[in-house]
Amino acid sequence: MDRNDHEMQFLWNTHSYINEYIRFSDTKSAIVIVWCSALFGVLVEKLAHQHFIYMALGETADQTQITTSSCNLSIAAHGLLAIGFVLAVLSILPKLWSIPGVSTLREWLLQEKHVKRTGLIYWGDVLAYGSATSLSAASRTSDSEHLLEELRMHIYVLSGICSIKFTLTVWSIIFALLGSILSAVFLIFYC
Repeated sequence: MDRNDHEMQFLWNTHSYINEYIRFSDTKSAIVIVWCSALFGVLVEKLAHQHFIYMALGETADQTQITTSSCNLSIAAHGLLAIGFVLAVLSILPKLWSIPGVSTLREWLLQEKHVKRTGLIYWGDVLAYGSATSLSAASRTSDSEHLLEELRMHIYVLSGICSIKFTLTVWSIIFALLGSILSAVFLIFYC
């Protein structure tokens, strides 16, 4: 094995490692989405949303159970669960960016036009060749250094996506946990 073969193997192992972390982040986010949805269902079944709706409308229906503290607790529980839910959904959405001269995901998000770039790894770049024949020709004429460069660039892109996904996932878990605690307190004391 020459140096390029060792580097190629190392880069593919790194690529697989980062991909596994992205899948792990998506799985965690999916669990948060299901958890928040289930808690919303429990809160709706127990009519927790009525506590802040009645207070917001200034109505006095069933005032024996509706107090300012129950209203605030219900609003906080619903709000935190909603934020956790939205962050979990957003963490599943980041996509690959592949624009020459754009080195960060932030720069990609600020771009008004997305330029098609041909490449040999990311499916969007592969489709930019327009035909299987064009892709095959590009693959055959690529030397090992070009292939390594494609892989290096893709690993960098995946790393940026992984970083964003995990940041959003961690925050979604934190908000869902806080919303869960407040939901439990609400359910124990007001239902």
